[in-house]
Amino acid sequence: MVDRTVYDDDKVPDLALRQVFGRQRLETGLCKLMADAGMLTVEMFAMLGESIAAVKTTLKTLVPDHAKFGADEPAQELALTSLVAVWKTCSVMNEHFAARRAKMEEDPSKVPEIPGDDHAEFRDQFVQKHPDILLPHHREPHRKFVERLQRDYMVHGSVQFYEVGEIRTRSEVIVQKSGLTKNAEDLLRVVTVDQPVAAASESQVMDKLHAFFVALEYLNICDFSVAQGPMKYLEDLEEWRHENRGLALLLTVDSLIRKKVSRLMSDHRKKYTTFSKALLEVLENHKQLWNDARSSAELDKFKQAGLVAPTTPPRGSKRERSTTPPKRSAKARKNKAKRERTKELLKAAKANQDRGPKKSDVPAGSGVKKDARIPSSEWQAISAFKYSGKRRCPWFNCSLGCRFGDQCKNEHSCVECGKPHPWHGNH
Repeated sequence: MVDRTVYDDDKVPDLALRQVFGRQRLETGLCKLMADAGMLTVEMFAMLGESIAAVKTTLKTLVPDHAKFGADEPAQELALTSLVAVWKTCSVMNEHFAARRAKMEEDPSKVPEIPGDDHAEFRDQFVQKHPDILLPHHREPHRKFVERLQRDYMVHGSVQFYEVGEIRTRSEVIVQKSGLTKNAEDLLRVVTVDQPVAAASESQVMDKLHAFFVALEYLNICDFSVAQGPMKYLEDLEEWRHENRGLALLLTVDSLIRKKVSRLMSDHRKKYTTFSKALLEVLENHKQLWNDARSSAELDKFKQAGLVAPTTPPRGSKRERSTTPPKRSAKARKNKAKRERTKELLKAAKANQDRGPKKSDVPAGSGVKKDARIPSSEWQAISAFKYSGKRRCPWFNCSLGCRFGDQCKNEHSCVECGKPHPWHGNH
């Protein structure tokens, strides 16, 4: 349960305190009254006193006008009792937070669970507030991802950057893998962490981003609206991906924008106090990120094209050209200049490559060379599978991904099982 009171920009309580307000069903007037008095954190509420009488005395001192608690004495006493209940909950939570933070430092993979009633209310509040927005399972955030988002926000005080594979939807089955802890003192202890899943299509990326912004409203971090930024970003991204096709291109531009938002929130917290402010700042004043993503993807395209050996046989000899130069139109000259620039870029990309790959990196008869960014063990595992039928794209099955997307000439399916998902991250 999260309090939905609208506060002033400079007097917004922390998420944990707003959750206490919502759990105690505190009236909107009392919530704003405590925010105006400067009670913005769980720690400050826990320090109001050591007993019920001391807390009531402190509250009356903070608010000299007792009429703000209620019109008569019974109403004032009921309001003070509600605030004492908030104080009691905050005192217990403050001790619990200290113990939980100590455990999280020992094992950062632990994520506190959200009660089922609270998560159900998150969804009910969203549906009531947005009756015109459909919330199918493939666009709704998974409960485990909401719990992780809440943990990270309460620990770091800002929204962290999550890869698209880390954003999980309700329709997905989360698979956990075992590993060793990062703490040097507990190297022998085995922990389980969620295994990320790579997005297989552009529409799946958009669904995961939709779920990410819905989770932000679940926790009252940022509203899912045009004014707050999420719907505006999804609209701009949807238009941009139809003009610039390719899964790798979509992942690149989304990564650049959300990383910039996370960096602004962490480096300039006083200026960008909310996720909405940082997102709107990036969308309005950092439009060069869209062009940076396009340039980066084009360079990757030339690198990948340079690593693929030509499969067409050499053509026969051509007839001699006429000595009379033909007349070229302005459009033809422009196209020729563009082709020359493309050849220069391709030549520069080839010059930066290694002189030749290892024999273990090139599968026999494939004509495809390994990219230096792909681990050799991964490339050898992909190349070792035998199957019949149309050739399956090795770039799609590796961790790097295929730049050509839906326009690739090879089949985008798993080299091991033939299903429409990449081999990496699924086997």
